[in-house]
Amino acid sequence: MIAMLLFSAVAANAQTIYSQNFEADSGGWGTLGGSCEWKYGTSATLSGATLLYTGNSGKFLGLNAQICGGVSAYCVTSPKINTIGYDSPLLKFDFYNGTDLLNWMGGAAGYLIVQYSHTAAAGCSGRVTFDSITVAANSWHNNYTVTLPAAASGDSLYITFFYSGPSNAGIDNILLTGSSSVAEASIETSMTVAPNPSNGMFVLNFGGTLSNSYDINVFNTMGQRVYAQKISNGVTSYNMDLSFLDNGVYFLQATTEGGFRTQERIVVSR
Repeated sequence: MIAMLLFSAVAANAQTIYSQNFEADSGGWGTLGGSCEWKYGTSATLSGATLLYTGNSGKFLGLNAQICGGVSAYCVTSPKINTIGYDSPLLKFDFYNGTDLLNWMGGAAGYLIVQYSHTAAAGCSGRVTFDSITVAANSWHNNYTVTLPAAASGDSLYITFFYSGPSNAGIDNILLTGSSSVAEASIETSMTVAPNPSNGMFVLNFGGTLSNSYDINVFNTMGQRVYAQKISNGVTSYNMDLSFLDNGVYFLQATTEGGFRTQERIVVSR
């Protein structure tokens, strides 16, 4: 008898689309305005642009609004990011709004507006706003998370941070993730187990060459794992030796790299 295990699920795992921690360089993030606006560097090189900033790295994008004349609006945009093939992108980042060093407006709150566009745009206009954050003076958001709108998915885009306030600010540790709607390779492979029942020697046939690895686990009726093996990609079959087990019913569990799992009843009988 042949037991057949059919994998037919579609993968929807969160994957990293884009990340930038600014440790090596500015990563292609560019200012969209005058020389006194967003810059890349450290707190020291940016003249205290991110006073008391608590990001987990020494380099970031910083802005010191005071040296630009106080209350105004400043924006910085990402390089082109490819989101094709991903659904529901999540954007995470650290943001800090500092104190007003020159006491303009008494260290008022700053506003960070998060925007996107599908084409590069000049200046700080022509973008779609999908989130707005009000941050009190001398406060920060670590790992702040926003969901991009559905219209932002499935195409290349540019992300823009638009800051309005009288103070200094910093942005760091940008991460964009999304769920891939593409079916994982070889998930739809039919794996057969034969013979079943068996004297303990089973053959797993994968119906083709595996392009992903499998974790094979066998459990007894008490739920105790009695066998474990990782099968690497590139093979078409695998000989599984369970001859050391007593006669009885066992459960074969096969799990793919993407977390898809199926289970089959097998019998050892001599």
